Amino acid sequence: MTLTPAPGAAWLRWFLGRVAYRLRQARSVLWPQVDPVLLAAARSRLPPRWRRPFDRLGGSEKAHILRLYRAITTDPTLSDSDREALVPLALTHDLGKAITRPTFLERVVKTLLPIPNRSHPILGARLLRRLGAPPALVRRVARHHRDPGHDRLLALFQRFDDVL
Repeated sequence: MTLTPAPGAAWLRWFLGRVAYRLRQARSVLWPQVDPVLLAAARSRLPPRWRRPFDRLGGSEKAHILRLYRAITTDPTLSDSDREALVPLALTHDLGKAITRPTFLERVVKTLLPIPNRSHPILGARLLRRLGAPPALVRRVARHHRDPGHDRLLALFQRFDDVL
């Protein structure tokens, strides 16, 4: 959840940062890079029942998840407990996209235009609930594109998700 700063130099930096972020996203959709070794390591962190929906994700979704996974697992500023809470969220937050199955054109348009993502968080949360995920993880997956409120871990996750 990125808030828009007031007009001025800060706004220009924010705007240029958002443009750069959207261009990186577009590149990832057009030419996803999925490291098979990192994918295997990340996938092994999931309970066996969660792996099938994870495997159905497209290349660009997996590439995004792996960028998050790498950033979270290597960030020296995170406590071990925060890291252990963020890794499952990073690996599952977009599982709803395995259900919605956006077309290539839809992914490109959503990457280039600030269209809100409303269906995949809810569908992903429902899937995780059926798979027996902890309630806190289900709630965070459902809210990962909304204001985190007082959920410090969701806010922390969104800071990673917003730049990757």
